[in-house]
Amino acid sequence: AAEATLTCIMQVLGAFPSPSGPASPCSLVNEITLIKYARLPSINKYSFRYFVLDNSVILAMLEQPLGNEQNDFFPSVTILIRGMSGRHAWAQQLCLLPRGAKSNQKLFVPEPRPAPKNDVGLKY
Repeated sequence: AAEATLTCIMQVLGAFPSPSGPASPCSLVNEITLIKYARLPSINKYSFRYFVLDNSVILAMLEQPLGNEQNDFFPSVTILIRGMSGRHAWAQQLCLLPRGAKSNQKLFVPEPRPAPKNDVGLKY
């Protein structure tokens, strides 16, 4: 019981009260809402992958390309986390370049490593 209580306290540490109130939109999102607003050609309840952590936390993952008002599609994943502290939603998006970057823009190229100096530390 003590371990479960500690897990619950650690999950809500720094998260209560929520900045947007106890009924924040992130806590109200569920699989049905994500299916409704996802812009995939075919999506159903089997599009989610479920994982269990520590026999107390359920992760529901939905991978999809970002299909909102932008022309570019970047892969994204939305994760619904259900635990003793409630339901939370996280969204991550893979974007390797800034959205406004041109395709011919020069990428960051690191400087080459300096040549080793073999005579350092030798005293004659």
